[in-house]
Amino acid sequence: MLLSIAADAEQAVNKIVLHALFQGKAIAIIDGERHVLVAGKPGPDGVSLLSVNTENETVEILVNGTRQTLHLGSISLAPVKTEDNGEKTTTLWADPDGHFYTIGTINGVAVRFLVDTGATSIAMNSKIAERVGIDYKSGKRGYASTAGGYTPMYEVDIKKIKIGDIEQKYVKGGVIEGSHPTDVLLGMTFLNGVEMRRDGNRMDLIYRGQQ
Repeated sequence: MLLSIAADAEQAVNKIVLHALFQGKAIAIIDGERHVLVAGKPGPDGVSLLSVNTENETVEILVNGTRQTLHLGSISLAPVKTEDNGEKTTTLWADPDGHFYTIGTINGVAVRFLVDTGATSIAMNSKIAERVGIDYKSGKRGYASTAGGYTPMYEVDIKKIKIGDIEQKYVKGGVIEGSHPTDVLLGMTFLNGVEMRRDGNRMDLIYRGQQ
């Protein structure tokens, strides 16, 4: 199982590939070199392993001062901040299947987003909503059509979403009860506020203001 992230362009580390987890340790390829990371001890190039949860197959890792939760068995691409004539621009890179994933935050809590232009709004499962502090049951109740049939869904206002340098506040979203979708769907209530420029496996999000 592999996990790959691309770090901020200004950071020393450009790519981390997580190969294996053990109690208190992880094996990772950092910019092409193999390293054994030990929880609680400084790692190479500003990368430190904070903790390992072998049961949930997750690690807490610090990359040049940015704390992230990484999951085995998935590909997570962190945003790369770039300058475009002074505009707030974030660059995303596609995974091998052509999907654009990125690490961002909701209400200051790190989550993984999947860019989904077919989703009318931000969508997340109820477990993620609870983790980021959204009282979703106070929202307007409705239903969402899923592979398993119709599932309760709640309309919510998300206080703050941040991806790279791009931040939007009070974004409309939906919370679906259960564990799906696995990743937060970055839908049009956020994407309407950016210009999307795609070139092959690269996508630039350029902030143009909330709609």
